[in-house]
Amino acid sequence: MVDKAYWYVLFVRTGSEEKIVKILNLMWKNRNIVPFVPKKMMVFRRHGKKSLFSKICFPGYVFLESELPQYELLKYAFKILYYLREVYGFLHYKDRSTFAMRDSEKNMLSKMLGKDRCIDMSVGFKEGNVVKVVAGPLSGKENKILRVNRNKKTVTIEVEMFGMTIEAQVGLEVLERVPS
Repeated sequence: MVDKAYWYVLFVRTGSEEKIVKILNLMWKNRNIVPFVPKKMMVFRRHGKKSLFSKICFPGYVFLESELPQYELLKYAFKILYYLREVYGFLHYKDRSTFAMRDSEKNMLSKMLGKDRCIDMSVGFKEGNVVKVVAGPLSGKENKILRVNRNKKTVTIEVEMFGMTIEAQVGLEVLERVPS
């Protein structure tokens, strides 16, 4: 997008994320505000066949990327968001003066999401009680893993957003090590 892009997060009614993004894209067509919903790739198995599908990573949240500083964006956005019943408000830090996501949080999320704003499947090996991720967006982020569900091929990770720790499930293929 631009050199200095800010990320803002809207708290919305769960299940209406895609609808809100469509409405905001229509209303902000000529503005430098890009609404998006982060997705994650998941594995679905039925009758022994695997298929990949995407799913919303943070239900109840819509992200906005813009070059506008927070007060300009808020001034413009409130005129529109006030009339959308599914939008509850902006996430903010405890001091209530900062609505833009910190660069450290934004950079960590954007690296995991990639260009298509979707967290791809990662691949890892189980070594004792620890999962070692060898490929994918979780590579090097093993300390963020809270739980592993090998049947569903997911892990629960911790993500920092607005000074809060939010848990998210993302896809992880845990492979068996072949004895050498």
